[in-house]
Amino acid sequence: MKPTLLFILSLAIFLIKCTPEPIAITIKDAEAQIAVSSTAIDSKTVLVIASYSIFSLANLNYSINGNTPAIPNGILIDSALVTISDGANIDTLEKVYPGVYLNSGLNLKTGLQYFLTVNDTLKKRKVVANTTYFNALPANEILPVVTKKTTDTTIQLKMALSDNAATISYYVMAYDRINPSKVPAPINSTNFSIVNIDAVKKIEVFSSADAVAGMITKTFDIIGIKATDTLFVHYGKIDRGYFNYLSSYKKTGSLINQITAEPITLPTNIVTGLGYFALYNVQRTFFDLKKY
Repeated sequence: MKPTLLFILSLAIFLIKCTPEPIAITIKDAEAQIAVSSTAIDSKTVLVIASYSIFSLANLNYSINGNTPAIPNGILIDSALVTISDGANIDTLEKVYPGVYLNSGLNLKTGLQYFLTVNDTLKKRKVVANTTYFNALPANEILPVVTKKTTDTTIQLKMALSDNAATISYYVMAYDRINPSKVPAPINSTNFSIVNIDAVKKIEVFSSADAVAGMITKTFDIIGIKATDTLFVHYGKIDRGYFNYLSSYKKTGSLINQITAEPITLPTNIVTGLGYFALYNVQRTFFDLKKY
């Protein structure tokens, strides 16, 4: 061993031995906040998930039967009154599972603003939010490109859509090998779980700021999908706030943030709460990648 290395090793051991005993510090847990996520399955059906945030020092190593992701007790809000209003009519969402509320009798209209209220009647806590419902025009092109090599196979998704709006429009593209129309389904089944896929790596957001001559063209690298899978894709038009939320959410790299919006604080439109209330219609397509 060289003298320099011996000196560094000796110095390290000396410094470790001279390190004082750590001082015990007690950090008070942050108060849980109501966290909300939502989806418009179509123009008539809206699903809202209401939960309480997990403070950043919580132990998230939980499971069912040792292998299935689960939500700790007390996180999902089981006693909420959830309503959506267009300013003239108020519709109540029915609880179909702890923390999951649904209404399939709505009539969402493009460009109309909707107001959400989540009122935990048991803990006497309430949050509100508002968003605008968007209905994106069909894309000009959505097409997968499978490049097969001797050592590796890459999959990309090419999109093209027209956008001649005077203001900037915002879009989301999500994909998976699991049919989103069957996740979660059926909602009231014993196998239902609101923690399904790590969507954080399967979301792309973009805007018409990238448009050239009124045409947006994008190529996305698809990860976690095999050339033998069926690729399910949806895209939709979203508001700027949700664009910012998804952009930040994608950087967190954490599945649990999808439900609790913690420990990373993301942009939100939930007044006195966390998460994001978003409603938008989507264009859904699927591709058997074996044919490409």
